[in-house]
Amino acid sequence: MANRFLRIYPEYALAILLGIGVIFSCRTRRNLNVALTIPATDLEWAKQIFIIGLHGSVVRLSPPTWSLNVEVYFYLAIGLITHRSEKGTYIALALSLIPAVLGLFRLVTWSLLLSLSMFS
Repeated sequence: MANRFLRIYPEYALAILLGIGVIFSCRTRRNLNVALTIPATDLEWAKQIFIIGLHGSVVRLSPPTWSLNVEVYFYLAIGLITHRSEKGTYIALALSLIPAVLGLFRLVTWSLLLSLSMFS
């Protein structure tokens, strides 16, 4: 976890600072990404800083951060599920392949899978 933190957060902190700079320097332009907005509440700031709970959020200091949100959730889930045994790792792998295969063969839609996931 410490390794992942050091790989993600220093660059992310720089991206947040650049995002704030872009917001203030381009405040009058209408062609900015609509998600590129200064958070209005403490909860929105916490989501931006900790990269947790960004799915569905309309405010982002760095619009592509939604992908980091998913990555952080998976790192947490992997650590909680697979740290105990090799068998648990294989079970988690098999379970994670089910929605991927169903989506690949178009047996379900990705929007349905997302609505059923913990990220919605």
